[in-house]
Amino acid sequence: MNSVICKGCCAAVLMPFILLPAVNAGEFTIELGGFYAKTDSSLNARSAIDELREQVDLKLDFEKDLELEDAELLPYFKVNYAFNERHYIYFDYIRLHRQSTTTGNVEPFEFDYENETYIVDGSAELTSSMNVDISRIGYGYKFYNGDKLDLGISFGLHVMYFELGFKGQVEICEQGDNNLGCRQSDPDNSVFSDVTAPLPDIGVSAAYQMTDNWSIDTHAHYFKIKIDNIEGQMVDLHAGIKYQFSDTWHTNLGWRYYEVTVDDNRDNGGLDIEYQFQGPMLIFGASF
Repeated sequence: MNSVICKGCCAAVLMPFILLPAVNAGEFTIELGGFYAKTDSSLNARSAIDELREQVDLKLDFEKDLELEDAELLPYFKVNYAFNERHYIYFDYIRLHRQSTTTGNVEPFEFDYENETYIVDGSAELTSSMNVDISRIGYGYKFYNGDKLDLGISFGLHVMYFELGFKGQVEICEQGDNNLGCRQSDPDNSVFSDVTAPLPDIGVSAAYQMTDNWSIDTHAHYFKIKIDNIEGQMVDLHAGIKYQFSDTWHTNLGWRYYEVTVDDNRDNGGLDIEYQFQGPMLIFGASF
């Protein structure tokens, strides 16, 4: 496993929200919702070495090749604290966990990770899992606050947790062994790799008040960063229509799009993963 973020991140993220009421009497907003996502994900791998010692590069499709669900309802959570009409901070979280079991659906393949080569026999029974958790904390400022139109900019940090697992006929070989001395992984334990990375982003937002109860809101967040041999990129787009039932309660129906890539090109082996999910999102919220 590779971790480039401290263990106390959750506490660090939530502490500002715990302390804020004692500092300033602003407005809290809590939102809960669901995101029905259409997902496309892949892993760069290689065909396993055959008797001719020949290999070809493979782009393993998790939905087509390993039969992971390509559409699923995801939970969503957000808490926002507004100091005043212009300044606010926020924290949100979205989760996508999937698993499937196949038999004989894909040719044997292999990939490298941290000085080891994992050889997976896709012709046998294979349980595959791919989990992604994305949380974000940031600060926003409305640089234009009009009667009907608000425009803002935000600066924040995404934390992404990836877990890739294969359970079945899996061999683990030390790199440089020429496949000699490989060991069979424990079939009761998943062979997995995970990357937890803090990645900064910048975003823009716009909201237009159509009537006293109806408004349109949008945002776009982006980052691209390279740390040593690890590159990460994320695109987050949202557009929705909001209905205010009262001063306290509201709902929002919109469309969300995420695109995530992680290219881990370290000398001792890494993972190259591409991930896209998009779909309608329904949110219910309360302000107090």
